[in-house]
Amino acid sequence: MANNPRAKDNLRPPWPKGKSANPGGQGKGPSLTSLLKKYKNTKKRIQIEGKRTDSTYEEIMILRIWEKVVKGDLEAIKFIFDRIEGKAIARHELEGKLEALGNIKVYLDGKDPE
Repeated sequence: MANNPRAKDNLRPPWPKGKSANPGGQGKGPSLTSLLKKYKNTKKRIQIEGKRTDSTYEEIMILRIWEKVVKGDLEAIKFIFDRIEGKAIARHELEGKLEALGNIKVYLDGKDPE
């Protein structure tokens, strides 16, 4: 390999230095987030418990999640709890010994549980 004159060609980029490989960049279309925000308040006529009502897509989405919760979907239940109560804080405890300091405990959240 060391004697192969073409081996060093593989080490060069396929375009000149300072020139972008993708000069056009990412497409300029709308982002998914902007589309979701744009259409979340669009109304649609739906039937809830036998009554027809106009609801926004945002309201319909929330109703669908609650329907899954009532049916026992654990992912939906976790989703709702995370939104209402906030995500559970992970607590990690490290124990060790540093010769200069003696026995120490370090709590990553900075709080001593005692």
